[in-house]
Amino acid sequence: MKQWEDLQNESLEKYMKSKNPVGPFSHREHKSAKIVGKMVNDIIGGQRCLDVGCGLLPLPAYMEQSPDVLWCGIDPYDIGDERQFPFIKTMIEETPFADGGFENIFLGTSLDHFKYPTMATQEIKRILAPNGKLLIWTALFPESTITDWRQRGGAFNETHLWGYSHNSLIDLFSEFEFKERRLVAAGEYFYVFMNKL
Repeated sequence: MKQWEDLQNESLEKYMKSKNPVGPFSHREHKSAKIVGKMVNDIIGGQRCLDVGCGLLPLPAYMEQSPDVLWCGIDPYDIGDERQFPFIKTMIEETPFADGGFENIFLGTSLDHFKYPTMATQEIKRILAPNGKLLIWTALFPESTITDWRQRGGAFNETHLWGYSHNSLIDLFSEFEFKERRLVAAGEYFYVFMNKL
């Protein structure tokens, strides 16, 4: 099984060699990123939001499309001073933030890259404020695909450690006790878990 570091380093190497980043990176021409950004702006415009796994771009397309959101981000990789939003180099499994420090948390195509998803969700639960919103943009796969992958073990595919179905995603966040859940089709699926008790 490829280790988390190997998968991340391979993705980083592909990105650094590319003059026009494509695929999972939320570059300016990424249609789903634009759609998700507009929806995020409609849902939490005027509020602060932590982007977990914000990636390597100075300003992801979803941030460009949500100018009313007060973005800040974390990622295990840094690109220096190029970022156009406040940034801390860290992993979600071990953040320096206070309990309930964020009223909104966004996971934009990063959930399937977490090193330890259960540990990460516990940290998200800790730093998300009461009545906070968790916004998740991720690809979802048929239940049979997830079952087959779990039985064979190893990474989900060549760039993702994990894969989720609708049910396994809900299960991962089952301890949160959200008052409302919304699933919106936006190219890849976009979940909004609202009002953490």
